[in-house]
Amino acid sequence: MNTYVAGFIILVLVFSISVIAGSSQTAGFTFNQQTTKSEPKETQTDSQISFGGSQPKGKPEANYDRFNPKPESNNFFTTIQRQTITRNSQGRITETKTPTRPVGPLPNTFISEGPDRTKDFILDEATFKFSGFLTGSNETLRFETRLIGAKSSLENWRSTSKKDVTYKLDIKGTNFLIFEVRAKTKDGRVDFTPASWALKVVHSQFWGDVKISSVRPGLGQTSRERFSIRNSSRNPINITGWQVADLTSRAIIGQGVEIVQPRSNLNFLSDIILQPRGSADIFTQASLLGFSWQENSCNRFLNTGFIDGNKDYETCYFQERLEDNFLKDDWNIYLSLITTLWDENSTFFILDRSGAVVDVKEL
Repeated sequence: MNTYVAGFIILVLVFSISVIAGSSQTAGFTFNQQTTKSEPKETQTDSQISFGGSQPKGKPEANYDRFNPKPESNNFFTTIQRQTITRNSQGRITETKTPTRPVGPLPNTFISEGPDRTKDFILDEATFKFSGFLTGSNETLRFETRLIGAKSSLENWRSTSKKDVTYKLDIKGTNFLIFEVRAKTKDGRVDFTPASWALKVVHSQFWGDVKISSVRPGLGQTSRERFSIRNSSRNPINITGWQVADLTSRAIIGQGVEIVQPRSNLNFLSDIILQPRGSADIFTQASLLGFSWQENSCNRFLNTGFIDGNKDYETCYFQERLEDNFLKDDWNIYLSLITTLWDENSTFFILDRSGAVVDVKEL
């Protein structure tokens, strides 16, 4: 009996020791949980995340297909659509799709014709001819053109369906210009390397101030040949020493008589000054009076071709010479040439003293 009692007591002691050990472990875990600080949760600030080739977290297949859509294709180009998501501080996600843009073969552009780049350009108009192509396509291209270095309004790209463009070069002095053209497809693809053409334009400082207003070819007769110029500026301009020319010949504008005296020995030459809004008729032939002259209110009596003994002119001169409007702003200039300067197919120039082009007119 004592043996059974002793065994029972030992079993109770072993069980008690196991229970106490389990309670200690549980208490220790609880104690550590209460005294150890938990790590702070990460907060997501507003940020923009772009999904390119990387795969987002979450369900791989669904998310990858969503944020990396397959490009749409056709025969000539591929369109790429980019998607962006924005995560705000509350964790909300906003999805944004950018517009589709074309990607693929770009058009090519070339210039087939333009002004001679080895010489100074002196004309008032410049024409450029150009074309382009798109590899693997017969698409009709449009073009964009601009002229750099001239007027600011011409430096912006301008669209055209034509394959040529002409610029009116109303610019003073020496200017270095660059013409650029680029082909463009219907869907907006442009040539990233435009074709270009450089030229040096040399015009007078008086360009635009003095204009050729009319030209009458002589058809081989100096008595018939004449042209007119006008000062359109607000300043008097000395035109003595200027030249009139075509591509093969030229003549110099000399001095003239400002106030024609009724005695030839009293007439003296001086530089010809073209007043603002004033004009000049320039004749190839020689003057009947022997010099170029400025018109006055009595010049109707000079048509006789002589001064000495011209009573009509003498009387008119002494009666009107003191009037404010006696002198006119117009000149009659004579070049005294024996042959004509130009024909019906000439290009006619006015040059200043330095030889720079003041104006040009194609007959």
